[in-house]
Amino acid sequence: MVEGPGCKLNGEKLKKRVIGQKVVGLAGTSLQKSRIQKPDEAMAYNCFVGKRVTDVKTLGKELFVFVEAEFCLRVHFLMNGSLRFNNEFMQSDTKKKESVLKLILSTDCVYFYDISLEIRSAFESQQKYKELIDLDICSPTFNLQRAVHTIRQHTTRLICDVVLDQLVLPGVGNIIKNEALFNAGINPNTKVDELNEDLIILLVKMNRDFTKLFYECRRDGKNLYKFMKIYKKSECQECRRKVVQCKVGEYERLTFYCPGCQNNTMKLPIKSSLLGWVFHQQDVWSCVACTLENEVASWRCSLCLTPRPPPESFPALHHNPSATATGTKRTLDGGMQSPGSSKRSTSVGDPSNFQSSGHVKHSSSSATSHGGDHDRVVCPGHKTEARKCKVVKEGDNKGRVFYTCSKPQGQQCKFFLWGDNHHPMCHHGKVTVQRTVLKLNANNGRHFYCCSRPKNKQCDFFQWVDAEVGLVSLA
Repeated sequence: MVEGPGCKLNGEKLKKRVIGQKVVGLAGTSLQKSRIQKPDEAMAYNCFVGKRVTDVKTLGKELFVFVEAEFCLRVHFLMNGSLRFNNEFMQSDTKKKESVLKLILSTDCVYFYDISLEIRSAFESQQKYKELIDLDICSPTFNLQRAVHTIRQHTTRLICDVVLDQLVLPGVGNIIKNEALFNAGINPNTKVDELNEDLIILLVKMNRDFTKLFYECRRDGKNLYKFMKIYKKSECQECRRKVVQCKVGEYERLTFYCPGCQNNTMKLPIKSSLLGWVFHQQDVWSCVACTLENEVASWRCSLCLTPRPPPESFPALHHNPSATATGTKRTLDGGMQSPGSSKRSTSVGDPSNFQSSGHVKHSSSSATSHGGDHDRVVCPGHKTEARKCKVVKEGDNKGRVFYTCSKPQGQQCKFFLWGDNHHPMCHHGKVTVQRTVLKLNANNGRHFYCCSRPKNKQCDFFQWVDAEVGLVSLA
């Protein structure tokens, strides 16, 4: 997913290269469709030609390209949107998909993939930016007090919906939502008016912290999944309870939560924040602008560069000999909590907290298990663990699981293996796909097989996955 951090990175790359260049032309599938379906809208793209790019701004998940005209281009990166420049444009990409927008400039050519594209009023877009930028979860001018106040206005809505509302916290997506709610210990099915202000403050802070982690992983090419504690996990990374997977709220976005850890009680981490530092014989200070915790030695915030307040304005750490061995915990008012407390730890640095994603068991002469681990599929060419994927292209195979070489493009071999040949056949004679019960009932979390075709073309085949091992249905 792109979410706010991905959009911000795309905006930074674009802004660095295109400002000052003239638009020579525009092309892509979006313009092709407009010429057929909306001729007037297609003509509007002509107003950009010959105009100089004046600015690029990002707001949450939106990117705006401003030119010397009364209109601007508004880009939304959806779930998997991306952009490419000139020589970064891979020939292999053209075989997979066409660009939605090809922005031809005087020096560069920018290709946008898997995006939503609109022409917007430049004035209205600037106004929206000014009104919401201090709520943008990625913004260096983020205003904690305003964010908390805005959330509290939505008293009767579920907190999982409010956090995702792009007029409340622009840039927060489903991954950030799930991880922030977990790290704050808040149940996603809770209404806003059932939460006290301290919990809401903590939730906003956890959103900011995980957003920074998300941004740094995308920027540096690191694997974000290993830092996740709840999203797409089957087991809680702290208490080892089974994670509840469901679709709740008005947006019906996929939600993961642990009923044991997320019980709306104040559960602060052993670190001052998700990206903070363990309390040894040093203190940290919280930035008044963006809420990030910084080392006491830092004279300005590492995120938004706000100067550090004078030392007397933040509490000194009481030197505790045992703290160097076990760590201490901070309360919201700046005090410390003893290490022996039952409050949970949310440290992300311990490798034992991480759980690798499961793989479909499959025996094959070309894809073997490795090191006695029968859940792993190994690419025979490189002797490395294969990547588990799912078909997303429309067609009879949509939703099917397969394995392919995990090496980067250009280094991949031709290894391919279906990961679902052991699934039963539906009444159409096609391999079924595995789904999960997302409703909050007795069968929540159970897996079942069903027809892979679209809903209006599905047959009525249904079978519980655990029926294969003799478990009795709870239905």
